[in-house]
Amino acid sequence: MWLLEANPEIYEFIFTNCTDREIMVFFGLNDAGQLETERDKYEKGMTTYRMSFKSFLLMEKTTELIIGRSGFHNWYGIHNRAELGYAITNNLFLRQGYMLEAVKTIVDYGFRQMHLHRVEAFTSPTNIASRTILSRLGFKEEGIKREDWLIDGEYDDSVCYGLLNREYFESNPL
Repeated sequence: MWLLEANPEIYEFIFTNCTDREIMVFFGLNDAGQLETERDKYEKGMTTYRMSFKSFLLMEKTTELIIGRSGFHNWYGIHNRAELGYAITNNLFLRQGYMLEAVKTIVDYGFRQMHLHRVEAFTSPTNIASRTILSRLGFKEEGIKREDWLIDGEYDDSVCYGLLNREYFESNPL
């Protein structure tokens, strides 16, 4: 698996040179709603007054398909903290270890390159695969945010996980 940074230059090239279908294939998007979310990122830029994001596309080596994404979708630079997000967008690649490998690399990047003090992640209490990834990487469960996500018209809780840089470096020295 390779990680390809989804930087403004890539967005500029893709959205000015490709059809909607080509954009969906490149980013591994499944529907028009996901396409509009990506278009919105491109049109509004990747930074706001308080937050920005750092996103990576996961590319499977042998097929060179985009199979998912990972990164920091809420990066609070003034607080040195970011919220980790990740998803496999191609179901053929679920449960093969790609996401654990990607998230491990992204978290390392966050602490070593972005100099984050804290990385946090939120997941559904029923998402055992995601909770396992976070636990294996040393994240601590910190609590539950009740009815935090609106998914298909239903509110779902989210479990908050956090990892501090000192905890990370204790387990991952140079």
